[in-house]
Amino acid sequence: KTDDLTSIPAYTFYNCQNLESIHLSSSITSVGENAFYGCNNLDSIQLDEDSTAFCMEDGVLYNADKTEIIMATNDIPEDYEIPSSVTTIGPSAFAGKTNISSITIPSSVKTIGSKAFDGWTDSQTIILNCPLSVIMDTGASYNTRSPGFNSKGIFTSCGAKVEVKNSTVRKSIPAYAFYNWSGLK
Repeated sequence: KTDDLTSIPAYTFYNCQNLESIHLSSSITSVGENAFYGCNNLDSIQLDEDSTAFCMEDGVLYNADKTEIIMATNDIPEDYEIPSSVTTIGPSAFAGKTNISSITIPSSVKTIGSKAFDGWTDSQTIILNCPLSVIMDTGASYNTRSPGFNSKGIFTSCGAKVEVKNSTVRKSIPAYAFYNWSGLK
């Protein structure tokens, strides 16, 4: 239990493969970037009833007003539609979630964090209803000195198929936007 903590810093539980559940007390007001990256066996996150910083729904941890997805657990539905209240998908939010068959991203989404779909395979589908400029703007940079986890590419090491629906296309694609993406055909 986390009664005395106020935040979970970035990378705190990085690659903790045996972590299956965690309880976030109401004293926790922030979760750092990639705090649960690689926790592929995380099935549940429990929140205190009086939590004012977060909410859980369908196996997904959101900020309190459901405008940002912080991360998904293995309890997420197989075919998941992101609510229209969401404007931000956090870094690595759906990384390693191979139990998802498809995810639909609504037009309300304006920002997608780095490696949001890291580890997805060609048996998974991402349905984009958001402007493609969101992907290009947030996945544009790549750290050439330290390739890999420091990459900003949204689809880095992602093999998922992507369906584009009702999206506008940008005129240029920046460097490394789809770096190492095996799902691009």
